[in-house]
Amino acid sequence: MPQSPTKPDLNQHIGEFSSFPLIWAMMTDERSVEMLDVLIQAGANVNFATPEGYTALHWVGDYSYRSDTTAEDDYAIAAYLVAQGGDLNARNHYGWTPLYRAIREGVAEEVEALLRAGADPNARMPTPKAFAFEPGDTPLANALSDPKKVKLLLAHGADASVGTEEGQSLIEKIDAELSDQTPVSYAPYYDGLRQSRTLISATIRPN
Repeated sequence: MPQSPTKPDLNQHIGEFSSFPLIWAMMTDERSVEMLDVLIQAGANVNFATPEGYTALHWVGDYSYRSDTTAEDDYAIAAYLVAQGGDLNARNHYGWTPLYRAIREGVAEEVEALLRAGADPNARMPTPKAFAFEPGDTPLANALSDPKKVKLLLAHGADASVGTEEGQSLIEKIDAELSDQTPVSYAPYYDGLRQSRTLISATIRPN
């Protein structure tokens, strides 16, 4: 009787960057739910991570082929991974959850996909200080220069009354940055802060 072919191990680190098939599927320009489903049904662990702690959900954000995808594609992929047991609270070596990575390195559509899939808009960063984020800060506190992301976070329940770990309100944090405007080349950054200030001010109830 012929022997059954040995199934490949889809949960092992391969190559210089210690990646694996599920991550490759998330990075390709043809990524889709169907492609991910083939791998997961064949044994890929949805929460298997790189040595730095990146899971497939961390790759919802920072997608290189934005012109080939839509916001609905992003959401379908995020929702599928969560339905298969993907952990939206998984943290990489910086302490970033998938949502934090999308805020830091992704676009608004990717942030929205993770929020719609159930990511916590109020989850604080861990201590000690994580790369690019202050310990104890919320996603909202780290998205202030991008009003599109701020608007999405607020729409999904982010609490604008929660300030920084140092005790600053979000308005105070924005005002402190606006008071230190320097190069003209940073004008879009400061304009984003002003727009976010307006959005947050409209959300916070006066005492």
